[in-house]
Formats: sequence, C-alpha cells, structure tokens
Amino acid sequence: MSFCIDFSWATRNKRGLLPQEHEKKCRVCSQTVTCYKARQETHVPLSQYNFLNYLTFLVYPALFISGPVTTFNAWISQIKKPQNSHTQKQVFTYVLRTFFDYICFEIFLHLFYVCALSTNPANEHLWMNFSLKHLGIMSFLELIFLWFKFLMIWRIPRAWALLDGIEVPENMNRCMCNNYTFEGFWRSWHRGFNQWLIRYLFIPLGGTKYKLYNIWVVFSFVALWHDMNINLVVWAWGICIALMPEMLLRWYFWQPKFKPWWNTFWWKYFCGFGGGLDIFLMVSANLVGFGIGWNGLMMVLNNFMNLEGFLTLTMGIVGFAVGVLIMFMIREKEDDADKGF
Repeated sequence: MSFCIDFSWATRNKRGLLPQEHEKKCRVCSQTVTCYKARQETHVPLSQYNFLNYLTFLVYPALFISGPVTTFNAWISQIKKPQNSHTQKQVFTYVLRTFFDYICFEIFLHLFYVCALSTNPANEHLWMNFSLKHLGIMSFLELIFLWFKFLMIWRIPRAWALLDGIEVPENMNRCMCNNYTFEGFWRSWHRGFNQWLIRYLFIPLGGTKYKLYNIWVVFSFVALWHDMNINLVVWAWGICIALMPEMLLRWYFWQPKFKPWWNTFWWKYFCGFGGGLDIFLMVSANLVGFGIGWNGLMMVLNNFMNLEGFLTLTMGIVGFAVGVLIMFMIREKEDDADKGF
C-alpha cells in the first residue's frame, strides 16, 4: 500500500512537502540534517519506484520480521542517503538502552507469570480463585507484560535499522503508565503504525472533519491487519466506542464558554477522574485484544458485580486518577522545557 500510494502521489505531484516551509517549523531539520517527516513527505525521483526497490523494501529484515512500520518514501531516501538525525553516539546509546530493556524484561518474566496464567486455559481455575484485589493487580500486570513484550519486539529491530543508517519511528515513546487518553495511548503505543494510518487512511477518508466516522474504518483495518480474530475486532470496536465520548467531551469542554473553569482548583481533579476512568477502559480493551480475551474479561468483571467489587473498582479508578494528576505535572514540565524555561 505504501509503495503504490506514494508512487501514485508522486506521479500526480500530490501530498508533496514544501522544504522551505517545513524547515521554518521543524526543530530537527537543518542544512546537514533531514528529519523523518521531511523524508516521508518529500517525493523521491520516479525512477526509484521500481520493482527491485519495492521487493527490497518489502523484505528488509529489520522491519519485515516485526519492526516498526515505515513508509516507502522515508525508507528509500535513507538507502540513498543514510539518516543523519542521530549521531553515532546516540545510536550506540540507543543500542545499550535496548539491551538494558531486554534485561529488565527477563527479570520481569522470572518474577511475574501473568502471561502463563492468562493465556493457558488450564490455568483458568487459578483466576477463579483469586480475590478481587488479586484480579485487579493481575489484570494490570498483564497489560504491563504486553507493553514490555511489544517494547522489545519493536526496539530491537529499530536498533538494527539505526545501525544500518535507517531511522524509523519510535514506538512507545512514552511509558505505558504515562498515558491517560485512548488517543494519546494509541499515538504512543504504536506510533509508527499510527503515522502510517494517518497518512494512508485517516486523511484520505476525510481527516478530522469526519473523525467520529472514519475511526471505525481505521480501527477495523487495524484489527484485521493484526489477525483474523474476533477478540481483536471486539478490541478495535471497543476502542472506537471509548474514543467517541472522549472526543465529544474534549470538544464540548474546550469551548470558550468553559474557559473560566480551566483555572479553578477543582478542574484538574475533574479531568484526573476522567483520565482514571479512561485508563480502566484502556486496561479492559487491551486485555480483550491481546490478553485474556473477551471470555476472560467477562469472567473477571463478573467477580466485581457486587458491593465489594464496586468498592474495589472505585478505589482502583481513584488510584488511576491520582496517577493522572502526576502525568499532568509531567506534561507541564515538558511544556516548560520546550519553551526554554
């Protein structure tokens, strides 16, 4: 898809990037450095759209096995001119960080057996005998396992690609526990694929103008792209259902008439509680798609259908809300750093 659409846009001279306008806004690009976005959006010569380059792009080992998704334009431009936005020292540091992440993952696997407990049907009776608190903790640890697993699946190939002189988007540029909205979580979790979808599906379908409608097409494609599995379809539609009220509430409360509320002392706590509820929904959706499945999630939720379960869930959501308030502080520090304060 990437090769064909980039080729089509190049032949019709569409979706091209104006270098001068881009360099004024970009903090990375200079006379000697070209960022990933500039490589992706700039058309390469039509002679580069040939079968040999297509086949090489398709089976490039670092990305073919399990690596981050990239576009043909960005990839072929770095074959001719290797990436220069990362120095050799930065690449070496990234490789060391990846090795350290691998060691941490090994330690996690030796301490927590959530994968074996959740994916092996023979262990279902163990979940049935857990207390409510244990069920909640195990569900959250399962999501941490998924984050750790995909972190290694994507970072090792990206380190390989960087050693080859090819830059690809960094998936999971935020820790799993540093996201409080579905939209932000998805952008961070599979960032390369998110950019790919925005370029080839979301914008051609109408972009933000029809966002409430085209997210269903995009996430259904994502589910089928992963695998022909009913749990993944439920996961994708669950995300869409959760995204719709999130987008509507954000649009509604960011109208000018609510501006006096933004500076009140209770506003951040109101947003924090909403973020905590969002995290609970994110945990549930990802457990369906990549963890215990729909039946497993229903089994867990059924155990919470009583007064004790309600109080436990409420405490969990409040705990998530406290974490969201810490995330707000982190975002404020990041904004201050970007402004040079």
